[in-house]
Amino acid sequence: MKRNTDGSYTVEAAVFLPVFLLAVLTIGFLIRVSAGAESCMHAASDELRLAAANAYVANVSIGLSSKIENRMENEDRYISGARVTDLRYLLSDGEIALKMKYHIDIPFAVGVYDGVDLTDRLKARAWIGRSNEDPLGYDAMEQEADSETVYIFPAWGEKYHKKECTYVTADPVQMSLTSEVKSKYHACPRCRSGELSEGSVVYCFPQYGEAYHRPGCDSIVKFTVAIQKDQAERRGYTPCSKCGG
Repeated sequence: MKRNTDGSYTVEAAVFLPVFLLAVLTIGFLIRVSAGAESCMHAASDELRLAAANAYVANVSIGLSSKIENRMENEDRYISGARVTDLRYLLSDGEIALKMKYHIDIPFAVGVYDGVDLTDRLKARAWIGRSNEDPLGYDAMEQEADSETVYIFPAWGEKYHKKECTYVTADPVQMSLTSEVKSKYHACPRCRSGELSEGSVVYCFPQYGEAYHRPGCDSIVKFTVAIQKDQAERRGYTPCSKCGG
């Protein structure tokens, strides 16, 4: 007697086919999400790389968050709501660190699941004229016995200064926002630094300032970097008339 298996094949297909389709859709969804996340990381990493390279000549923290956010959303049409939520500029070892959030707007299974929210972190070491290996900010091969460290304002000015020059000592100092800082300084009304949470990077003027500022505040665009005197002269800097350089 011949067995009729058509019915069992139909049942198996009815059970297996939805599972198979769901697996294919899931793999496709994950691939597209992975591609979107990689696109975001590439955009943010590239902007951070440029910022780190230019940190020596300018305070590139101004507008950096907006550049990264715009680049992320322009890089991939599925990216929306890109936000840099925590930018820490030129930490004690010259690092630039940030935290970013974004939404990958790729629906799953015809709108059953509306995309995914992701959070990533990035960190880069900026070139600011000195490093652990080269603390004076110049190549050891160019070091001269009588070389002298001076200080310049790369974002403005044409003079080089001694360390004790009042122009240099009035430079803003980077610190972490704590209750002690809040008790000593008030929030800057121009950059609304009072909205920052404790632990954020802020800048203060210990010599004469009364407020703490965001990294992008107009009040702190004057910052110094250490450089060798001969290098400063080759770049066109001249001695400060006040301290003699």
